[in-house]
Amino acid sequence: MQPARTVLLPGVFIGAALASGCATAPAVATRSAPATDIAVYALSRGQGVPREARQALRVARDLFARWGAEGRVLDLIDTPVGLEGDTRLCARFASPADAASALKQLDELGRDVDLFEVRPERCAPPPRDTR
Repeated sequence: MQPARTVLLPGVFIGAALASGCATAPAVATRSAPATDIAVYALSRGQGVPREARQALRVARDLFARWGAEGRVLDLIDTPVGLEGDTRLCARFASPADAASALKQLDELGRDVDLFEVRPERCAPPPRDTR
């Protein structure tokens, strides 16, 4: 017979504490994307990334490179996210104002481009080399 395993569900305990009045709502923190992070996705739908989305991704890369040269982009993480060329570019900007300006330009770039998405969302740090 195997020993019993204990599984803790912090969300249940926090929910119960909120319901009973033992904790206030601000005690539960939500993690939203920093105002300085923006991700761009070029996605596929079973037949590879469409030509228009690939072109928009190339333009976005060029914009990120230009903004990096200007000191506006601090980090750029380029991550393949699928088997058909799907890609996520995520940039961390120097300031919320720089990110807002870039978001506006990237939204305009992606307008009416199927499977090209622009989202303000947290950039994950690059994986550490454990060798």
